[in-house]
Amino acid sequence: SSLVMSPSISIAPYSGGILDFSPQSFAAWKLQFENHDSSIGFSRYYLDSAYVPPTLKRDAYAKGKEALDYDRMMNPDTYSLDNYEAAGLAARKVIVAKAESDTLRTATTETQEEVHSKARANAVQYLLSSFAPSVRTVWDSYTSPSLLWTAILERYEVHNNVNDPTTLIAMINELKYSSVLALTLFLPHWPAW
Repeated sequence: SSLVMSPSISIAPYSGGILDFSPQSFAAWKLQFENHDSSIGFSRYYLDSAYVPPTLKRDAYAKGKEALDYDRMMNPDTYSLDNYEAAGLAARKVIVAKAESDTLRTATTETQEEVHSKARANAVQYLLSSFAPSVRTVWDSYTSPSLLWTAILERYEVHNNVNDPTTLIAMINELKYSSVLALTLFLPHWPAW
């Protein structure tokens, strides 16, 4: 799963059978795709809209510690405890601890968000790489791996007898913008007021 974590690694495209608009291609494609995607660590992104890899927080925290070390080196006055007397030293320690905490939290959060965003984008790109070009153009505006997976299953398992492109696009848009899916995707990320 280091492939999923590293934002610098590009994802190799899917190499199995390609999904096209014919309902007959879906069963073989799904079996092959699920075998491939689970081996590279993307399957959880398709099944759970709130999925965050277990190692992500730990890895982001390690990067945050590196950022804190760098900030200490570049801004020594911010973290210095030198030249403070007993009375002033206690207050200075509080200020330094807050600066360290703020720097660490900010760097960790930014790293986690960046890596998670890239991993989700990689999961979407991997899924799109398994589609025939005609199918890919219909679905390529999805940014959520789980919504894209849900839409594909909806199209091929629930509405597998619909082959009119106009009807398909209308169904895709209805699914894509339905309020239930929007709440499922965004509600866990909305701030609590």
